[in-house]
Amino acid sequence: MLHKRNLPSKAPLHDLGQFNLPSKGTWNIGAWRQLLLHHSGRGLKVINLAPNIEGRLGRVPKDMDEAEHAAVLSAYTRGEENIELAKLCYTHHQDEDQFEDYLELMGSAKDEDLCPNIGLNGADLGDPNLVFRRLQPKDPRGPLLGEITNCCQHLGGVASDCAKAGTLDPEASFYVLERRGVIIAQSFAWRTKSSLVFDSWERLSHDYDPLCQPVLVKAAEKALELDSSLEDIRLGAGGGTPKLGLEKVKACSWKRKLNGMDSSSQYLLAQRTPPFQQVLDPARKGELIAA
Repeated sequence: MLHKRNLPSKAPLHDLGQFNLPSKGTWNIGAWRQLLLHHSGRGLKVINLAPNIEGRLGRVPKDMDEAEHAAVLSAYTRGEENIELAKLCYTHHQDEDQFEDYLELMGSAKDEDLCPNIGLNGADLGDPNLVFRRLQPKDPRGPLLGEITNCCQHLGGVASDCAKAGTLDPEASFYVLERRGVIIAQSFAWRTKSSLVFDSWERLSHDYDPLCQPVLVKAAEKALELDSSLEDIRLGAGGGTPKLGLEKVKACSWKRKLNGMDSSSQYLLAQRTPPFQQVLDPARKGELIAA
């Protein structure tokens, strides 16, 4: 019967036996049971807050979307100040103190981004399900990307400095690779006067390593097209970056060293080909040299 209801769970019968039921407060057990029959997997995250959710709404939620929204506001006192951030923090099991750390950070987020606004679609990448793009300033996913891709690039992680820099500094940014709207890989990036460096390739699993080189080479070519001041685009060889068949070059450095950076060794993804000019010396008439 449960499978006929199209539950978003691989083991609905198991899930229904794993709820951590509220130990205090009054709640309508029968109505919640009916709601959870349709959403056992999602219900695991909210059932323990059932009395608070009913108290906030004055009734049992009519669907799981409403239940999750009320759960977020029940979990974080200041959740309404940035509801999208609150939803992300709730999804990734951040406590109230952690949420408020992110809330404070986002309150100081930059208004502009000087890294190229790269956007590649399925036609560019040879797969209609893929999109590669730069996150826009103030996107709440930026400082939480490490939580999304299971790496240390988040507040409290080894690379928390990178999470902060991408949020606050116009010369740093976050780029993501999405499959059907879900982030499967990402990179903190930074720029100098003439270089853009993807600090590393971080992904949900090794299954996505084969996408690293073709996606980032395409992104690098697009970056050179978008920003004429850039001479080359690089990728840090540390962190989650797989071993690639690309040339390694002498590493450039950002304006400051951040804990958790993975770019002490760098691959060259793309380099601007210098324009050619005609030599005017009559003895070398017609010859072309690099300008």
